[in-house]
Amino acid sequence: MLLLSVNQNQPALEKDRYKIRQAFIAAPGNSLIVADYGELELRILSHLASCKSMLDAFRAGGDFHSRTAMNMYPYIREAIDKKQVLLEWYPQSGEEKPPVPLLKVSCKVPR
Repeated sequence: MLLLSVNQNQPALEKDRYKIRQAFIAAPGNSLIVADYGELELRILSHLASCKSMLDAFRAGGDFHSRTAMNMYPYIREAIDKKQVLLEWYPQSGEEKPPVPLLKVSCKVPR
């Protein structure tokens, strides 16, 4: 059996303080697929325009907007390289929040 969940109304991992996402766990032997169509138009545009930087960002995965910002602005790449902000964060067992702010939620990236 294949289950499909569109995560439009689920909180992001780092913002799920009420553990809502834990309700979406597939039973043993089943799969849960999370589909986010928020970037569908950008994916189509990247292919229609044959835009190498956009295509590369999508192939790399993760947060497209943060990855694009990192490639556009040297000060953002520098902040990521210095580990002042994270481009992406995938929590491990027992981790509840990232060690430094995520770029996509951080408004104060140093210039």
